[in-house]
Amino acid sequence: MAKPVKYKRPRLINPVSVGLVVAFSLGAYVVYQYLPLFLQRQEVYRVVDETASKFSGSAARYLHSESELTKLKRELVKEIRRNGVSDPDLETWIESEPNSLEVRFGALYSAYLEWPFDLAERHEQINELEITCTRISIRRIWNCAASTQDSGQ
Repeated sequence: MAKPVKYKRPRLINPVSVGLVVAFSLGAYVVYQYLPLFLQRQEVYRVVDETASKFSGSAARYLHSESELTKLKRELVKEIRRNGVSDPDLETWIESEPNSLEVRFGALYSAYLEWPFDLAERHEQINELEITCTRISIRRIWNCAASTQDSGQ
């Protein structure tokens, strides 16, 4: 009959456990750095989407009054700032032609990722979010579609 082989129990701290702890720590830190940027982008998208929805609910009022459209754009900027976008070069737009069946809403801003101890240089992420609403029929039905562009430089 064959003798069972007895292996030594590995030490608590060994190269594999140290490697796993380092990999897990690095992964957690990367998530800690990038998750706020991702969540902020989603919030800005939500604000732009809500503005487009608000416009499509009262399109006649906004299309015929420049002051109402300006007020809607001011509210858009205020909500985006409230959600943590501190970029001084923030661009927002609500574009519509006088007799057009299309209105575009959007925001363009930069978010920065900074690593501690200057491990890597400051990373700029440029986010451009745009929602295009198109009038489908004479019955004032609007269809909105989103497009996003991100670039990390």
